[in-house]
Amino acid sequence: MQFIKWNNKPVPTDRGTLISANIADIHFGAFDPKTQYKILEEQFINPCEQLPLDLVTINGDLFDHKSMSNSDLTMYATKFIDLLIRRIIRPKKCTLIILAGTYNHDNNQLKLFYHYMSDNTIDVRIVENIQFEYVKNARILCIPELTSIDESIYKKYLFQSGVYDQTIMHGTIKGAIANDEVGNSRLFNIDDFRYCRGPIISGHIHNGKCYNTYFYYCGSPYPWTFADNNDKGFLLCMQNLNTGYHYIYKQPIVSFRYETINLDTMIECDPKSIIDYIDKIKREKGIDYIRIEFSREVPKITKDMIDSFYRNNSTVKLKYDFTKDKKIVEKRLAEIEELSKYEYLYYDNMTEYDKLAKFINDDLGYIFISADDIKKIVEEEF
Repeated sequence: MQFIKWNNKPVPTDRGTLISANIADIHFGAFDPKTQYKILEEQFINPCEQLPLDLVTINGDLFDHKSMSNSDLTMYATKFIDLLIRRIIRPKKCTLIILAGTYNHDNNQLKLFYHYMSDNTIDVRIVENIQFEYVKNARILCIPELTSIDESIYKKYLFQSGVYDQTIMHGTIKGAIANDEVGNSRLFNIDDFRYCRGPIISGHIHNGKCYNTYFYYCGSPYPWTFADNNDKGFLLCMQNLNTGYHYIYKQPIVSFRYETINLDTMIECDPKSIIDYIDKIKREKGIDYIRIEFSREVPKITKDMIDSFYRNNSTVKLKYDFTKDKKIVEKRLAEIEELSKYEYLYYDNMTEYDKLAKFINDDLGYIFISADDIKKIVEEEF
């Protein structure tokens, strides 16, 4: 095999294909960790076991919050990593990269897995700083979520370190969230990755999506809030390391269904009819968690009965938000007030010249012309 020098590392001229599975935002502890583990075993570990993988990445937020070492959260998170290594990483001799995510989620808990890095029979890498990693002839830029980091460090790796094949990260690309608000973290632009020959695969945003053709969010593997309303799963990536061309596939994970339904049209119905309808639609559509939204004022007796019926039901949420209804009323009142300025157009005791003169003068804000002046102009013209 022939080799070339690339960033002082010997790299074969025919670099082949890199096949990876990328998952992010697992958030152990966001809900029952045992349920999370079961979903991941059945719908992430099992299918990955059938694939010729070179690389598995966890792109940040393995944990949801800091926990005690004897908690179910810690137990099932460590059990998951152990299962991943036993069934995928070790037998396939592939690489596992775990990226640090948002600090208040991972919270230095990736230290639980440091011991795997000293085991020379497996290839496990925990990345907590921006750096390059080399996997099967591929040069991969790894960017965990970092706060208050000097921009010169980003510039060094993004713009001053030559070309690279792929990026795995946990962060925000411009346009991915409202107002591009990222706090002390860095907001990335697609131009930041001008030296990347292949895809940028990221965690952090839970609704998986592709931005600017090359920037992919894995999305979370399952929903646990009503905001997580798109298809869930993980990404499979195949990249030709010679050309940079890549193919991304979203492998679905099916778990819970969250839906929000507006019932403004049923406000005048009796409470029992509303409750029966909620239970029926939840059952028939296979909805696990339903949020019922009212944007118009609900009669007190109806609200009290519905609230009482679902008080201890964690699968049904009730949301009363009358601001929408209030805004509609305010808009209509503003329109009426605006139209009231022109009521004089319907007065029978005003001539057409009077109406036109008033319209012009009101619009200008001062007396510019009289009805008699307008009449003279019209008579002179005709």
